[in-house]
Amino acid sequence: MFVVSYDSTSGSPIIKTRGLNSKCVTSDFVRSSDGHQFYEGCCFGVDADQLFSSGWQNNPKVLNTFRSALFIVDFDDTECTFAADTSGRELLFYYFRKGKLILSDSFWGIVEELDPSYDDIDWAMVSEMIACGGGVPCDNSLFVNGVRWLAPNTICRYNALSGNMTEEVFDEIRRSGEITDLDQAVESFDSAMKTMASDLVSKHQGEKFGLGLSGGLDSRVAYHYLKCAGIEPTCFNICVKRPHKVLKAKSVIQAEKLAKRAGVDVSFIEWNPSSIREKNLLHLKNQPFGTCGCFGNVYKYEGHGYPNIDVLVTAGNAIGPCLVGVSAPKGSKNLGRDDLLRYLNNLATSEVWPRGLTQVTVHGVLRKIGLDHVDANIGPNQSTWERFVPPSTYSRIADRVETFVDQRLAKGFGYADITMDYRTSALGAVGRMGAYESALGTKKSYTIYTPFLINEALKWDVSLVEERLVLKELIRKKVPEFVDVGEETTGSLSESQTRLVHYFDLLMFHLRGTGIYAAEWYANDPSIKEALRCDLQNDCGWFKEAYPAACDFDAIWGLSPSRMNSIWLLKRVIDCIESKAYLSFN
Repeated sequence: MFVVSYDSTSGSPIIKTRGLNSKCVTSDFVRSSDGHQFYEGCCFGVDADQLFSSGWQNNPKVLNTFRSALFIVDFDDTECTFAADTSGRELLFYYFRKGKLILSDSFWGIVEELDPSYDDIDWAMVSEMIACGGGVPCDNSLFVNGVRWLAPNTICRYNALSGNMTEEVFDEIRRSGEITDLDQAVESFDSAMKTMASDLVSKHQGEKFGLGLSGGLDSRVAYHYLKCAGIEPTCFNICVKRPHKVLKAKSVIQAEKLAKRAGVDVSFIEWNPSSIREKNLLHLKNQPFGTCGCFGNVYKYEGHGYPNIDVLVTAGNAIGPCLVGVSAPKGSKNLGRDDLLRYLNNLATSEVWPRGLTQVTVHGVLRKIGLDHVDANIGPNQSTWERFVPPSTYSRIADRVETFVDQRLAKGFGYADITMDYRTSALGAVGRMGAYESALGTKKSYTIYTPFLINEALKWDVSLVEERLVLKELIRKKVPEFVDVGEETTGSLSESQTRLVHYFDLLMFHLRGTGIYAAEWYANDPSIKEALRCDLQNDCGWFKEAYPAACDFDAIWGLSPSRMNSIWLLKRVIDCIESKAYLSFN
């Protein structure tokens, strides 16, 4: 963790730095020979000196010409310039108010410098984050007044003598659409994946690679190209192997099939509720908030039994999954503003279910056939939930989303490009320290798509990525050994799957369950109940003052698992600020 701070309020600027000679666990931390520049992230194809001498301070678009995913800083006694490239992968926090600037790659680094009080907390935003399961607002603001995280394609220039700072968006996250031929897109995809594997082999010779083999499409692509480059990754899967106690989870079945087809062993690491406090602490330290449903990262990580690896490879966060079709439904070009607003509003809060997963699933199926008329937004102990998240909170979230959308529609963005920009700008870097992305910030990690695929994939027309068309075609043509293994949840790579087979696949998925929702499958576990009780009934008072309902343990325990966990996460974060427990994180 590093901190760079300026204070120009006394007339003569004061600069303080710490941690600039330390290492970053998840990414490279590289400093220039003169000590005035550094970047955090990864950069392939050019050396650091070329990056530092590229003139990015005056021409920040040059950052997007490199095979990189990073933020970069240039500082001296009187000026500080910092920028993030289009990848949206690396997380830089900053505070700016009344001539004071603080930079850090850790939220807790900022907090330690500020030492915020109760009145420095934006409690309305805390309510929004509870509604989003620990997810952050889409305008890059945070709940400590004046603290933000740097959006992609943004450069800030601070002058310590005047105490002023400017902020500029220097590029856009959208497709050019110049490649419309599917075969051409597959070939460029294949080339980028070969480059990815080659780059990782060259950089990490002799090191042990790990791969989360989920059973999905991305993980089979990752395994194929790593294997072709001479890497034999250790394959593992953190899960609840039998969610309903009898049948194996569908995701586990698919991971086993992939491993068998590849001729490798895959270890299934069972999530363990007895170490919930240990996982909570790691989560609090490294990822106190993130994308929608951030609380779920505690339930997707298990340190006991985690393989001994040096480098973790994932399908990853930020722009990567969007490039190959996440959230690009068929007919994206024809969808309108109202469709877009509904989708993004749902994306902001969709991981916080009013009821448990099984109930949500059953009601959803019944609703589709017209047999369920229960309000989908009402759950058990609804009045308790609304004391934390009143209707006005959802209105504020909707207003932020609407502003985000309208700003981009005014620039001529299409539906699919706005969803890609939203997932990258509003949900990208805050997921960097997630369970899947970096084992809660404990492993050096890379994503197979970011940065290796960015420049090529942004040339693809949206029709090529709808419903992950180009990804599926890549597997059919370049990764044929896995073609007949179905998808992680439901679906098949077969172009001739009948409707009957599809519905049978869907039925089996619901009967078996999925291995990734430990928060649901262990919702009534006594270890979790006791850990929640200890946190709700501790001596910290800020959260209870803002939300008196936090004193009612039984009412909170009676909420749906995701709603309970959302409140619990924000309670832990606020308690950490009040108690200054973050001082031990160094």
